[in-house]
Amino acid sequence: MKKLLLLFSLFFAITNYSQNKTIKTLRNEIKLATSNEKKAILQYELADIYRKNLNVDSAYFYAKKAFQFNKQKGIDSLIVKSSLQLFRLLNTTIKKDSIDYFSIAKNIADKSKSKILLIETLYSKGQVSYLNNDWADAFP
Repeated sequence: MKKLLLLFSLFFAITNYSQNKTIKTLRNEIKLATSNEKKAILQYELADIYRKNLNVDSAYFYAKKAFQFNKQKGIDSLIVKSSLQLFRLLNTTIKKDSIDYFSIAKNIADKSKSKILLIETLYSKGQVSYLNNDWADAFP
């Protein structure tokens, strides 16, 4: 039993250390980024790590920054990614604003006719529906 507890503690410590190292690395890369586009991509990646670690306030902050920049610059693929990130956060954990991020992502994906963006949009919709126990919407 002691060995199992020791192994679990060691695994948790290593995992936690590597996640913190990744977060610190991304924060440093954001500070050093020379282009705003690179900075927005890094902010999206950082938001995704925070979301996966259930740090929703930080995830929201960085996803919102990435969304605003990408929308201002008109980078469609990154607008879709960051708006879906915000859609997942706002419909499963926190309710910070009333913007319909899913509609923004769906409209851009439809206009672009990109299969990757369309699949990602529908997958996010199903994921959120599943997490909210809306089975009919999650599995059409």
